[in-house]
Amino acid sequence: MIVLIVFVQSPFLYTSVHSPAREPIAPLQVLAKCVLERPSQGVFDETLGAVARAAVFPGNLVRVPAAQMRAAPNGTAFFGQLFERGLVLSTGKTQWWGFVINRAVLVWGSYALCVGALVSLLLGRVHVLVLIGCGMLGQNVLFIEQERKNRLDPTPQYLGVIVLAVLDLTLQTLQASRAQADQGTGKEAGKSD
Repeated sequence: MIVLIVFVQSPFLYTSVHSPAREPIAPLQVLAKCVLERPSQGVFDETLGAVARAAVFPGNLVRVPAAQMRAAPNGTAFFGQLFERGLVLSTGKTQWWGFVINRAVLVWGSYALCVGALVSLLLGRVHVLVLIGCGMLGQNVLFIEQERKNRLDPTPQYLGVIVLAVLDLTLQTLQASRAQADQGTGKEAGKSD
């Protein structure tokens, strides 16, 4: 569930002061903006760009109107163009970027959240990196908002991911505690026989 929320580029924060409208901020959008602004330094950056385009592709695909997809004469070419233009499409509404004061925390929080979502998918359970990423994004909401220079508001998706992550990690801890208690009870029963 968390992977789906992150990789369809669901917004986790909204701007509320410096932009003319409330602009959404998604973790993948932040990372795509970083990749676009990074000066090209060879093969590594080409690979990084391809990975970033692959990461934003599902979210861009969800946002493309179905009529536009059906109207494309060649579906393969349409998807290829959508893939190639992925970073530009996902960073289309980023007027907020220049106003973010603590940009490094926003970038590293987005990175931790995205990597944590992938690791969670591979492990089949929530990884602690999801909570670290949410905490770093929340730092921009709580502490920087006090300065009133960079007001960001959390979205229901952000709060939902935190609740899902905490519940899953709590259940994992309870299951591990029960397993340890069961092993301890089994060893004591074996000694008394």
